[in-house]
Amino acid sequence: MGVRGELERGGVEKEGLGDAGGGDYDVVVVGSGYGGSIAACRLAAAGVDVCLIERGRRWAAGDFPTNVVGLLSAVRVESQENRTWKE
Repeated sequence: MGVRGELERGGVEKEGLGDAGGGDYDVVVVGSGYGGSIAACRLAAAGVDVCLIERGRRWAAGDFPTNVVGLLSAVRVESQENRTWKE
């Protein structure tokens, strides 16, 4: 459906989209987690026109956890038992 279609049906917040509704990009990075943000940042620094799409919640400065309990409830922690490789 794309960003424009999502905007039309109300599935994407318009605030903060800037030019994303109709721009042309060299690269679209899906997900602003650690890997996605680093990739988008490095590509943009190299002069590539990047669109970064994130489905997760919007974090304001005061939303970040300030203790371990809050941190553990806000992030995904993988146990050693869930590894996908074999030793």
